[in-house]
Parts: sequence; structure tokens; C-alpha cells
Amino acid sequence: GENLERLQAQLRDIEWQANNEVDREIDRETDRETDSRVDAGLAASLDVDPLDRDHDTCCQEIIRMMAESVADLAALQRGLQRTLQSTEDMLAHQARMARDRPADRPDDRP
Repeated sequence: GENLERLQAQLRDIEWQANNEVDREIDRETDRETDSRVDAGLAASLDVDPLDRDHDTCCQEIIRMMAESVADLAALQRGLQRTLQSTEDMLAHQARMARDRPADRPDDRP
């Protein structure tokens, strides 16, 4: 429970930070492109390296996949909790039936 919730919160934070970094990089590129005081040669030297852009995209994809995995784990945990609760309910019912069984009734076993 708590560990999974903490992991989900950490992933949301990482995703938020990664998205903000990409947004800041896009803003810097846009500022450079629209700044009329910067000459074309300098603007070209300031462009973002395509490998950096690929790295950002790759990081975002990894974060997305991790978030999906955490969601899958949360669904699995909920399923296991339901199964455990169902098993506990059945065992409690079986114990009540055994306790309520009349003592003078012959055993059903051969």
C-alpha cells in the first residue's frame, strides 16, 4: 500500500520535472528563433543537439512505461487484496459452520 503510493508519487514528480525541462528547452529554442538581435550563425550554434532531444524523448517514454507498470502493480495489489478478503470470509464461514454443527450428529467421514 504505502510503498506503492510513494512510488506513484515519485513517478508523478519525475514526470512533472521531465515535462518542465522539455518545456523550458522548447521555450529557450523559441526565444532564440524569435530574437532578432541574434544573427543566423550564432543562432545555429545555440540550437539544441538532436541527441539531447532524443534523450529527453527517451526519458519521457521510460517514465511513461514505469508509470504504467506501477498502475499494473496497483491493480494486481487490489486483486490480491480482494482474493485475500474473499478467502478470509470463506474461512470464517467454514469455522462458523463447524462450530454450529451439532455435537451428536455422526461424522460424515467413512
